[in-house]
Amino acid sequence: MSLTQKVNSMRPLAVCGVTSWHGIGIFEMTGDYAITAFHNGSEYIRPRRHRFYYTPAGRPFLRLKGCRYYLDEFIRTERMV
Repeated sequence: MSLTQKVNSMRPLAVCGVTSWHGIGIFEMTGDYAITAFHNGSEYIRPRRHRFYYTPAGRPFLRLKGCRYYLDEFIRTERMV
């Protein structure tokens, strides 16, 4: 099973809206890394492993496509295991 198929069969841990139709989902978090994927309105695409970075004040964020997405801007979802 590819990572894209695996991600599309899971519910995200947290989501963040980028535009009115697109968003980002976080699927797994391990240490300083997270598995994230973009949502194009119908499915999650391009899942990747991204590293957490921190501001000098200690605020964690992800760098995706050259943009900072702060972890406190994501909305947690309920996921049954």
